[in-house]
Amino acid sequence: MVERTSEYGWHRFRPKRRWFGRDVYTEKGSMSELFHKVPHFSREPCAVVGEGNPYLDMIIRDCLPDTHQQQIPVATVSKKYKLIQHHELFDVLGGVLLSKGLEPNSLASELCLTEFGERMWLSVTLPAYSFDSPTSTRFHPGDTHDMNLTVNVLNSVDKTTPLEINLLWYRLVCSNGMVCGKNFKIKLKHKPSTVYIADEIGKFLQSQLKQVDKQQQQLRFWFEKPVCIQNLTEARPEAVPIEQWLEKSVSNKWGIYAAARAYHIAKTGCDGKFINKKKKQGTLYHELTLDPRSVTEVPGAFSPARNAYDISQVLSWIASQQGSIQTQFKKMVEIQVLMRALLRQKTITLRG
Repeated sequence: MVERTSEYGWHRFRPKRRWFGRDVYTEKGSMSELFHKVPHFSREPCAVVGEGNPYLDMIIRDCLPDTHQQQIPVATVSKKYKLIQHHELFDVLGGVLLSKGLEPNSLASELCLTEFGERMWLSVTLPAYSFDSPTSTRFHPGDTHDMNLTVNVLNSVDKTTPLEINLLWYRLVCSNGMVCGKNFKIKLKHKPSTVYIADEIGKFLQSQLKQVDKQQQQLRFWFEKPVCIQNLTEARPEAVPIEQWLEKSVSNKWGIYAAARAYHIAKTGCDGKFINKKKKQGTLYHELTLDPRSVTEVPGAFSPARNAYDISQVLSWIASQQGSIQTQFKKMVEIQVLMRALLRQKTITLRG
């Protein structure tokens, strides 16, 4: 792939991810800085010359100031489609955060946009809700890497993505995010009836932030639950073996290669590509071998994995490395399902 610079003058790099087939470009900064990176869209009749289609409109990306952009049509929508501008969501989220006693422009933020800006993912870190421990200022799971709560807003102007607001626990060292809790998101369709966006986001955040204590308790429970890997880690009382879980739950839900990656990361702290890419019928995850030339260390990984929290971070790493935004979010949601399956495994009982 040839190196490309986005039209927004952002990082010059080879886009790692795509969103329904479009390259995704990323920028970090304050909300006010990122606000000026977001394009504006207008709505025009769907017509070439003269009379147009009476049922459809075109969504046009307008020019950004001080850029070489041209107006570009990005979608056709029905007359009933409600255009929700990305700018509106910056304003709404900023107002909600201010009402919670947070200064939006002091919060670390990240913005992902597709090539023409038609799809947006805005992520804002909430430091007031970092993973605190009763015995220390911050909870560090055996290292110095924090888990922080982030509020995420996804939106599109081309019908591909509903307006979605969600909360994720995010680990900066490895860019891992995962869901921890119930009712972690709301989705609002682009309909004329969607008018009270600020109220909806405010109510959602209010209800979710009340659950932070429970979510932290769940993460601590994972941290305190030991796991073991056959012939590698010393069996401990009440430890959960991961082999059968990888073979059944992870292989069935994410596939044999994801299970094999999880196994290698849990054992060695490293990820990579496999030599035997073509899976033969009956092949098991532990029979796949990493190509030594592709092996890389996973940031923040513990090897061998000590507890269920470490395993959750292994899954989160695999989710974060997906090639598409939609697949990444799908897997982040499924981490909780896989963790419940892990904790249902029979623990090892040592005999005296």
